[in-house]
Amino acid sequence: MNGLPSPPGLRQAALSGLALTAAVALWWLGSARLALDQGADPARLSAQALQALWVLRALAVAVLIAPQVQEVDSAGGQGSQGGYASWYASWYVGAVAAAALVAPAWPLLVLVTSASAVPWLHVLVMEAALLAACGVVVGVCHAVRQGVFGVLGRACSVSNCKAAADVVCRLWGVLLALGLWWVQDPLGQALTGLLAQSRAAGLP
Repeated sequence: MNGLPSPPGLRQAALSGLALTAAVALWWLGSARLALDQGADPARLSAQALQALWVLRALAVAVLIAPQVQEVDSAGGQGSQGGYASWYASWYVGAVAAAALVAPAWPLLVLVTSASAVPWLHVLVMEAALLAACGVVVGVCHAVRQGVFGVLGRACSVSNCKAAADVVCRLWGVLLALGLWWVQDPLGQALTGLLAQSRAAGLP
């Protein structure tokens, strides 16, 4: 059925997520071992590993998933789907591929959070923000592609228009990834303050 995610695309996204997770895990374990040998607290390294997982996965979705959204949209444009149905099919395939890239890090995320001083609420909110950002990137990429073809369709070839849309999609995804990195500390401070106030008020 047209619009469903293809296994090769999902496999590639999952393998990319596993490779990224393995790289962060190796860095975290090695750095934590050195910190323990030197008598330092590895909790700070664990917090940095959490930041790396959020930002690197967001960047990977921006760089690797955007072209898949375009390819699925091109296939959908040749079929009987159009308008909202075509947009939804493209978004669905891209969102599933993004989730396949993000999900392999969840077991490591649990281990790193347990070894850090970062509140679980902060981790859950950031993970939800990452998933939401991935969905936004996928949806915007489809809109950008249609906009580029609508504005430049007669002035450039199909390959050049696709290349231009690909660049814009990736730039948009990188901006969202940087936004996630920027919001981590303010969000953590706000959540820490809320937790402190709830404890002071005797709330569970």
